[in-house]
Amino acid sequence: MRQLTVAVLVTLIAPLALRAQSPYLVKDINSTATASPISSTPNSFFRFGSRIFFAASAAGNGGELWSTDGSDAGTTQVADINNGSGSSSPPRFTVLNGKLIFNASDGRYGTELWTSDGTAAGTRQVRL
Repeated sequence: MRQLTVAVLVTLIAPLALRAQSPYLVKDINSTATASPISSTPNSFFRFGSRIFFAASAAGNGGELWSTDGSDAGTTQVADINNGSGSSSPPRFTVLNGKLIFNASDGRYGTELWTSDGTAAGTRQVRL
């Protein structure tokens, strides 16, 4: 009976493995030309609507809020929360009332609660 169960599982899962896509670079976010290039360190991926939001570091910028639709042209920085070379480090995301909620630092007030509708204009610190 156990062998039959394993055979059924393999039969059901095998077609999924055949459809698996090989990993590929969507966009080179940190594209500075230096002798020792560094990673953009993308992390904290979170689906919100039809996009994936994440934190990443671009040349001259620390970790900031980015989003992607899975294409090069559709991968953009949403907002430079900690203007300049500082990092806002948005590490955790959730959704509340149709808005993306996360914590980030703007370099002035420390880590605070932020909200975004997915646009630069709609990304702001929550004021209580």
